[in-house]
Amino acid sequence: MHDALPRENPVDLTDLLADPVLHLVLHTPTATQRLARPVSWCAPTELLDPSAYLTTNALVLTTGMGLNFQDLRTWDAYAERLARVPVSGIVFSTGDAHGAVPAGLVEAAGAHDVPVLELMADVPTLLLMRHVESALATERFRTAQRAWDLADSCARLAAEGVDVTALLDHLEDAAGGPVALTDPAGAVLFASRGRQVGDGSTTTARRLPLPGDLAGQCSLVVPAAVGRDVAGPAAAIVAMHVAQSLGGTAAPGAAQPFVDALLAPGATARAVEEAVEAAGLHPARPAVALCLDLGETGAHAGAPAAPGTRRVRHFQLWRIRSVLEAEGLAVRQAEAGGVQVLVVQGASVARPVRLDALFERLRGLAGEHRIGGAMTPVAAVPGDLRTSLPVAFAEARAGGAMTRPGEQTLLELVARSAPIGARDLAADLLDRLRREDPSGVLLRTLEAVVRCGGQRGPAAAALGVHRNTLTGRLQRIRSITGWDLADGETLAALAVALRLVQA
Repeated sequence: MHDALPRENPVDLTDLLADPVLHLVLHTPTATQRLARPVSWCAPTELLDPSAYLTTNALVLTTGMGLNFQDLRTWDAYAERLARVPVSGIVFSTGDAHGAVPAGLVEAAGAHDVPVLELMADVPTLLLMRHVESALATERFRTAQRAWDLADSCARLAAEGVDVTALLDHLEDAAGGPVALTDPAGAVLFASRGRQVGDGSTTTARRLPLPGDLAGQCSLVVPAAVGRDVAGPAAAIVAMHVAQSLGGTAAPGAAQPFVDALLAPGATARAVEEAVEAAGLHPARPAVALCLDLGETGAHAGAPAAPGTRRVRHFQLWRIRSVLEAEGLAVRQAEAGGVQVLVVQGASVARPVRLDALFERLRGLAGEHRIGGAMTPVAAVPGDLRTSLPVAFAEARAGGAMTRPGEQTLLELVARSAPIGARDLAADLLDRLRREDPSGVLLRTLEAVVRCGGQRGPAAAALGVHRNTLTGRLQRIRSITGWDLADGETLAALAVALRLVQA
C-alpha cells in the first residue's frame, strides 16, 4: 500500500518562518490558516504594480527601493493589487533602502490579508530564493516518483484483470480519500469504497478527464488535495483499463444462447429451458428484457466501426449495466441484429425486477441512443420473454416506453414485432385508397368497418352516417381495391395492415 500522496505545493509561509537559517519575522496579524497557503515560486520585483507579471501564490520579494512614499492610500492600492493576484505573501528585505518595514505597508497589507515578512539585512534574498526553489524541486521529484510508482502498481493490478472498482479502491488507499469515475454530467458510475455509486458530491474534488478513446466521456475524480501531476499517470492507466472493459462489454455475453433460442423459429420449449440454464438464469424468477439500439449513427452503411468508436458507443451500455448491478440485479448480456440485449433478474421471487422506476433514469443514461424494453408479467419466468423480446427490439428502435406484454392484445404484439418490410407492404396497400380519395373518407370508413368486425350497422353508427351511405362507400372501396369486406380473412389482413401503419 502506498503512503498518502504528497501535496501539490508543500512549501508555505509557516515552513519559512520556522526555518532558523532565514530568520524571517512576521509583521502582520495573519491567521495560521492563511500562512499555510502554499508558495508556488519567488518573484523578486521593485515595481509599484507587478501584478501583471505574477501568478497565483507567488511570493513577492522586494527591498522597497521603488516604494519610497508615505501616503497610506498608495500603500493600500499596492496591497490590494497583490491581494487580487493573489500572492502567497510579501517578503520585505530591510537594509540600505529601508531600515525597517514601512508601517504603511504593514497596515495596508494587514487590511487585505496579505502576510508581510521581514528578511533581515544580514540574510541575502538569494538565500531565500535558493531555499524555496530547492524545496520545490525536491518536492517535484518526489511527486513524480510517487505518481509513477502509483501508475506502475495500477498497471500491475489491471494486468491481473481486477475490475474497475478494485482499481479505484487502490487509488483511494493512495490518495487518502474517495475516488470515483463519473460521466460528463458528473454522475458517479463506479466508485471506491469511500463513495457510493450515484453520489454526485464532487464539489470539493479534482476532476481529471480520461484521455484516449474515452475523451469527453468520463472523468476520474480524486480528492482536491491531490495534484494533477500526481494523479495524471494513474488516470491514464485507468483510462486504458476502462477502455478494455468497454471492449469486453461489447462482446456477446452469457445470455447469447438464451436470446438466440428465443429468436430461433420453431425453437422447442426444451431448447429454451436448456438455454435458460446455460445463461445462469433462474427458471422460476421474473425476468426483464432490456434492449439498447447502438446503431451506426453517422457511419457509412456496411463499414465496420473503428475500435475506439465501438467503445464510445458501448459506453452507454456499460453505464446502464453499472446502474442495474448497483441495484443488486443479476445482468446477462447478448447481441442480436445490432441491438444489445440485457436480460435482468432479481435476487429472489420475493424481490422481482421492478424496472419501471428505473426506466426514465436508464433512458437518460442512454444519451443519443434509443432504448426500449419489455417487462414480463409479475409471475412470468425467462421463457415467457419469447413473446415480449420482439417488442423490446421494436421499442428500442423506436425509442418508445417500457411495455408489458400482459397489457397488449395479440394484434398489438404482432404489429410491434413485425419487420420493416411488412410495414412498407401495409402502407403500399392502404395508399391505393389514399390516392383515390385524398379526403380520407374512405380510409376512415374502412377503419370503422374493420373495428366493428365487418358489421355495417355498428360501423354506420360509429361514423354517424346512414347505413345506405356506408353501403355506397363500401362499394366504392371494392371497386378501387377489389376487397370483399364481408370476408373474414380479408378483414383480418386489413386489421393487421391498419395496425402496422399506426404502430
